Amino acid sequence: MLRAILVGLDGSPYSRTAMQLASRWARRFGAEVLAVGVVDEPTIRRPEPVPLGAGYFKQHLEETRLREAAERVHLFLQECQQFCASQQITCRNIVDVGDPWEQIVLESQRCDVIVLGQETHFRFETQEEPCDTLFRVLRNAPRPVVTVPKKLPEAETVLVAYDGSVQAGRAMQLFALLGLGQERSVLVCSVHNDAKQARRWAETAGDFLAHHGLQPSLHPIGSSASPAEVLLQEADQHQVGLIVAGAYGKPFLREFFLGSVTQRLLREANVPLFLHH
Repeated sequence: MLRAILVGLDGSPYSRTAMQLASRWARRFGAEVLAVGVVDEPTIRRPEPVPLGAGYFKQHLEETRLREAAERVHLFLQECQQFCASQQITCRNIVDVGDPWEQIVLESQRCDVIVLGQETHFRFETQEEPCDTLFRVLRNAPRPVVTVPKKLPEAETVLVAYDGSVQAGRAMQLFALLGLGQERSVLVCSVHNDAKQARRWAETAGDFLAHHGLQPSLHPIGSSASPAEVLLQEADQHQVGLIVAGAYGKPFLREFFLGSVTQRLLREANVPLFLHH
C-alpha cells in the first residue's frame, strides 16, 4: 500500500501539478508527502574559461546564483507545505545540494513512488529549457516514477499497457501492490501485429490483476501500428486518467536511434504515466 510519495519541485507549472497529484494520492491513502527541492550547485559552479583576472567575478556570480537558488527552493517547498496543510496531509520538506537527478534517486529510497513533472526545470538558475532530470531519474530510480502533465485530468480510469516484457510486468506489479487500482476502472491494453499474441498478453495481465482483487477489462489489439499510437488512442477513447507502462524496454542503442514507446508517451500523453524500468 502507498505510504510515502516523493514529489520533486522545481517551481514550474508541471511541478505544481505534480504536487497536486501527490497530495491527491496522499489524502486517498493516508500517505506522507516528501517534498524535495535541489540546489543545482554542480551546474552553477561548472568550470568554464574566464578572462585573466575575472576569477573573482565568476566566484561572486556563482555565490549569488547559489543564494538565489536556495531562496527559490525554499519558496517551492513552503508553497507545498502550505498546500498540504490546507488538505490536512503530512508533508516533510527536504533540501538537497547537488545534481538534481542524483539527489532525487538517493532520496527515493525513502518512498514508494516518485512524482515528477512531464517536463523538469531543476536547472532553473542556468537554463530556461527543460533539463534532463526526468530521463535520468527514469533510467536509474529504484522506485516507479509518475510523470505528470501541465494539467491533471478528472478521469479515474487506469490503462495498463502490457507487452509481456519484464519492465511492463514490474510496473503492473507495483501498481497493484501499491493499491492504485483499488476502486478504479482498470483496462488492460496489449498491442501486437498478431491478434492472438495480443490476447495472450492481455489474458496474462488480467489474471495477475485479478489475483489482487481487480476486475480489469481486456483490450487486446491486433495492429501493425505503433504501440504508442494505439495506446494514446485507447487512452483518449476511454477517458483514461493514468497509464501504467514499462519504461525503456528495448536495448539503449535501438531506443536512441529509433525512438521508443516510452519517449513518445512522455512527449504526447496528456495524462499521468506510471513508469518503471
